[in-house]
Amino acid sequence: MVIRNDTLLYENYFSGNDRNSLQTSFSVSKSILSLLMGIAIHEGAIGNIEDPITKYVPELEKEDIRFRDITIMHLLKMQSGLSYSHNISFPFVTGDSPKTYYHPNLRKVAIKHSKIEQKPGIKFKYNNYNALLIGLVLERTTGKSISKYLESKIWQKIGTEYDATWSTDENNFEKMESGFNARAIDFAKIGKLALDNGKWQNNQIVQSSWIDESMQPKMDSTYQNFSNPKFWTYNYLWWGIPEKNTKSDFMAIGNLGQIIYVSPRANTIIVRNGDEAELFDDSDWIILFQNFIENTLKPKE
Repeated sequence: MVIRNDTLLYENYFSGNDRNSLQTSFSVSKSILSLLMGIAIHEGAIGNIEDPITKYVPELEKEDIRFRDITIMHLLKMQSGLSYSHNISFPFVTGDSPKTYYHPNLRKVAIKHSKIEQKPGIKFKYNNYNALLIGLVLERTTGKSISKYLESKIWQKIGTEYDATWSTDENNFEKMESGFNARAIDFAKIGKLALDNGKWQNNQIVQSSWIDESMQPKMDSTYQNFSNPKFWTYNYLWWGIPEKNTKSDFMAIGNLGQIIYVSPRANTIIVRNGDEAELFDDSDWIILFQNFIENTLKPKE
């Protein structure tokens, strides 16, 4: 799906899907968490991103006193210093990815299985425990489930066309790092909200300052080892592509090529969902989107 200047330029579905088909988003869910964190801070439920996570989850101190040094910002930027391995070996259930995806009690996983590897703020390490801890903070401070908070603060206010769901563990705690399920057109409306600096029509849903801080890339030495064809950074659970002379493109990305790509300079939103990446990795999709934008913005000869 491609939307430019509020006009739907392209919409197509494959493999028996149509506009009514429910799509999961995997780690795009993390970017939605970021929007909710911005709202919670603006409303005063959370102090600020410099707060230590132990202010809201004091049990962590009993696990390791060093949790006092980890702030909400460290979690948002994936610089918490928490250990995480994407490798999966026997027994399957002991791996970090299986635990954070499939454990029946993810609140327990967030507190008991998050292990400190090094000091925070030193290294970027993509880590599902960060998202679980953010969700735990939001749930405790807002007094609502993440689904209900999203429903009341965003979903009901941005003209969504369908209901959405968020997959949970056996204790009704949302998976946080994944599992948000919606239709492509409504994923595009999340992109529209971000494109318009958190505003929907005349209603400021998310503070513009949070949108800028979350999505406009900041050059950071912790990303120096990235090898993407075009340098990417990671802000508050959103990826960004730094530009020198214009507002930068940014995106929410999930496993198997689930993407909300937002280009302020082209006033364009691109949504891609799929059952598989089809031999394209994230970089391939982003390059394709960038090439499309560059070629369609060129003046006709």
